[in-house]
Amino acid sequence: MVTLPVALLSFGIAWFFVSLLMLALTKDIVGGFVVHGFWTLVKATLIVWIVNLALDFTPGPWQITGKRGRINRRRGRLGPR
Repeated sequence: MVTLPVALLSFGIAWFFVSLLMLALTKDIVGGFVVHGFWTLVKATLIVWIVNLALDFTPGPWQITGKRGRINRRRGRLGPR
């Protein structure tokens, strides 16, 4: 009973660090994007995580994935490609 919550928690922590590294990589690649310090980077990652969480619960066309989304686009239900 403890294994699943621990696995989910460890996956969440790993996903957080992947997001943190992606933000750090973006900082290095994009010229005008500047992050001052590690804790600022952590806070920015938390903000991105919160925005993604809010978008996950907000209905919209970005939630349609897979075969169903491709079929509906061909029929014109979601608008132009």
